[in-house]
Amino acid sequence: MNIWKRAVSLIRKDSPYEDESNGLPLLIRYILLLMIPHNFAMGIVSHVHHFDVLTITLYITVLLEIPVLISTYFLRPRICMYMLLPITMISIGLLTFNYGWGCSFQHTLYIVLLMVWFDSSQSVRVKALVSILMTVYISAIFLFTPSRDNIPEHEALVFRVIVFVNILVFTLMLSLVAYQYCNQHIEVEHKLYQYNRQLKALAETDTLTKLANRRFAETELKDLEHICAKHGYCMSIAIGDIDFFKKVNDTYGHDCGDYVLSTLSKIFKNFMGSHGFVARWGGEEFLFVFEKVNGDRACVYLMDLQNRIRERTFEFQGNTFQVTMTFGLEEFSPHVGIHDTIANADQKLYTGKNNGRNQVVY
Repeated sequence: MNIWKRAVSLIRKDSPYEDESNGLPLLIRYILLLMIPHNFAMGIVSHVHHFDVLTITLYITVLLEIPVLISTYFLRPRICMYMLLPITMISIGLLTFNYGWGCSFQHTLYIVLLMVWFDSSQSVRVKALVSILMTVYISAIFLFTPSRDNIPEHEALVFRVIVFVNILVFTLMLSLVAYQYCNQHIEVEHKLYQYNRQLKALAETDTLTKLANRRFAETELKDLEHICAKHGYCMSIAIGDIDFFKKVNDTYGHDCGDYVLSTLSKIFKNFMGSHGFVARWGGEEFLFVFEKVNGDRACVYLMDLQNRIRERTFEFQGNTFQVTMTFGLEEFSPHVGIHDTIANADQKLYTGKNNGRNQVVY
């Protein structure tokens, strides 16, 4: 019983992507759990009767379907679906050609088509195009599959026309039904996706400065640490602090302090450009991450930024004043790690504060 529960739990495991529902990957898994043993069984039947291209194709199909099943646990569902589509089309085409139209292997293709319509990330235009291509492909299978029915010659043309029409009508009906019943679900899922993106952006953005917040910076730095260690890229990290910021708040008010923070943040964001990113680390402290930039070059950049800030005149409610900043800079080393690199940059920042402020300590 525990094995059964574990198996069900494994099959129903959520998609690895938070912005996608579990509906499509679960559907793909169920379909494959039926198709894999079915194709394997058909391969054995074909093997017993006559080992040929069909037999080899069915065995290869099973070997390709198993990785697709596994990939539903770490790839996006639509990628898995479009991996499954050509595999199914080829195997069903060969089965129908060998066993005849009357065995109804071709109807499996309609199920795969239905899965395409369940994909909320794809446009209706693409789905309609897949429906048309599927119609043409099934029609081609019918056209080139040898007839195994004793149909009089004078009725053959009528029979073929009826089958072509049925294929077209059935495809249209299936597509329309899928669209009608899935459209509302897709709209809700799309809204939920947009809402989740907005929540994610809010969770990673500082409200006042509109810069990345500490949470985002810590997550990003973990990824960068791995990339730098793997590929040998350099990276430099600096912490900057506004000098005598408390004095600004006490003299001109907290609204003025907010004005200074938001104004400086715009300067930081424009300045960093392609160098990396800047985040509000806390209070009047900011974290500067220079990607693929060594310490010497980052120091030059920071001195330029320091001069720009020092030369900037702030005006708030008739008051004119200037501010300066102190920076602590440290070049990242995989042997030291991100945590200690930040700690070293922070220590250098306080060294600069104690030695008169308005400087870059490297």
